Amino acid sequence: MQASHCRRVLYNMRRMRNLRTIRLASGFNQKSYFQKSMPLLGLALGAMAIHHYSKPAFCEENSKKEESVENELEVTLDNFEELTSENITEVMNSRDTKFIYYYNKETTSPEYMKAVNEHANKMSNGLRCKCYALDVEQNGDALKEYLSTRNMTSKLEDEIDNNCFILANGHDDIWFWDDTLMSYFHGELLEQVMNFYTGVRVLHDEHELMITMTENDNHFVVFCKDDTKENDKKLKNLRRFQTKNTDGFLKIKFWVLRDEKLAKQLGIDTDSFGDIYVLKACNQYNQLEATTNLNGKDIYSMKVTNILDTSKATDLYVDIVSVALAFPIIVNDFMSFAQLFSKYQSPSLIVYCDKKDPNFKNILSETFKARQNFPLKIAKRDPGANPNHDLKNNLLFIVSTQPMLIPLLKLADKSPRVILAMPEYDQNDIYDLRDHQWKNLKKIDGFTAEEFYKRVAEKSELKKAKNDDEKESAKAKFSEDRFKFSKAYSFSGKINCEKINTFIEAVQKNKVHNYFESEPVPEETHAERIVGEDLKKKVLLSDHDCVVLVENPNMNENRGYEKKYENYVKKQKDKDVKFYRIKSFNETDIFTFKGYSTPTVLYFKSEQKDKPAELDIKKDLVMGSANKQAYDRIEGFVRENK
Repeated sequence: MQASHCRRVLYNMRRMRNLRTIRLASGFNQKSYFQKSMPLLGLALGAMAIHHYSKPAFCEENSKKEESVENELEVTLDNFEELTSENITEVMNSRDTKFIYYYNKETTSPEYMKAVNEHANKMSNGLRCKCYALDVEQNGDALKEYLSTRNMTSKLEDEIDNNCFILANGHDDIWFWDDTLMSYFHGELLEQVMNFYTGVRVLHDEHELMITMTENDNHFVVFCKDDTKENDKKLKNLRRFQTKNTDGFLKIKFWVLRDEKLAKQLGIDTDSFGDIYVLKACNQYNQLEATTNLNGKDIYSMKVTNILDTSKATDLYVDIVSVALAFPIIVNDFMSFAQLFSKYQSPSLIVYCDKKDPNFKNILSETFKARQNFPLKIAKRDPGANPNHDLKNNLLFIVSTQPMLIPLLKLADKSPRVILAMPEYDQNDIYDLRDHQWKNLKKIDGFTAEEFYKRVAEKSELKKAKNDDEKESAKAKFSEDRFKFSKAYSFSGKINCEKINTFIEAVQKNKVHNYFESEPVPEETHAERIVGEDLKKKVLLSDHDCVVLVENPNMNENRGYEKKYENYVKKQKDKDVKFYRIKSFNETDIFTFKGYSTPTVLYFKSEQKDKPAELDIKKDLVMGSANKQAYDRIEGFVRENK
């Protein structure tokens, strides 16, 4: 059985480094005072701990003083202004966004200094920061003295010693970083840095709010009438939350509102400073009752908590995320789903229903009711605890109106369906086809099962690959991703709150079969499956005659012909002719299947590979001929072209 393309994509998504998996632990691991002073999350689905950034080897090597006279370079920091004891207070108190590099000139190599200078250019041009450099030997005491006035912890010296950069925004917040900032300055980290510098947006009028009121949006608003330095300092927690706000699928937006009239219209108490309110558009997905109306649009407004206590920042953020996750998450494209499933690493209940289905609204209503029966318990979890063992408290609810958002399994029809997908925390969470449907196969893609699995284990094909195309080809055929899947459970038919509840509880008690257990045992494949690079290497450039079954990507179009082809190949002993199978979307720079009606069978002669002979198999497709007739036609075709 060929693993579906979508499922392989999902499996690989969980291993993408640029989507650094956020697991359920406690606090941030990045080395910064900003984070250590207040780890924002302590969630179960929740404590979004970012992986330690491993310090690159070049950083350690370049941090040593260069001994070779040949490599002596002049240390210059062209992109920096000098930060000294005379101007440090003025610079730090300014409203400018700042990137500060502090260093010891005697122990810093010229090459490393050059890398820092290039990074400063990015910070200056890309983020509009003012860049400052401070020589620790000359002005280190002034830096410590200034920072000590900011009520920083007793670990101030450790922070300075273990880092080399300070990011400072116009709100008097600072963020320590070590040299990993330069190495990982992209993706989520870059977005966090941009959020840190930008701060929380000011909500000027209702129109600015309305244009961002989509189905998943969660707006959190704090009323602060006067823009004073004292008030700004009190809203520090709000800026901390905004810095880490990089989840595109939850669509959390933080605002400061200064318009008293609009605040009262939204039901916000203007006399209680620091209260944060959630605003959501009322729609069929969340079933909320309107508390106000803006320009004809129903809006739900509710006080969540007060955010002024910086010592309770983690708990406050838990309250905020709890509100955002209290409703089913609407996902409209596959990549968002893959990121959501990968990032949160939490069991996910996916309800699929086409918008045109007559029961669509009712299914949404029932899904919302079920969500209320399984409220997410956002609390600290013991390290290594498996969320799959406690579905009741760790379950994400997702609504999908697109069948392709559910690549975990192949939907045979477009009827409403519920799927429970499990993340992989340990070996018990993985379904391996080799232990089930593939267990008794004797031939796989033209190899004996023993030889095939040996190539998978030893990665021999991957090691032999000479270029990226050959590597991708080897991965598609000989990677373990082809056999291993996250466990998934499913039911279809009538979908209501009661059935969802019963289904979840049955899965929890191991009373539901894994979805993949219902999949048919695959055929033994005696013809080797190939992809684009293989077509070029094994067929077009080989010295053998080659017979290739070109399959239509839509399995229904093949009408089971691949089984008839395999039945023929199974009995062939002529080693001078090689037999292959390939999907029609594969092509190379010297051959394409465009113009061929698929499925089809092509015969490539060793001396004339550019013009293969084609077997007319329309009768076998249209008439549904017996295996014997198809066998005879293929045999005659091969005999004629040898």
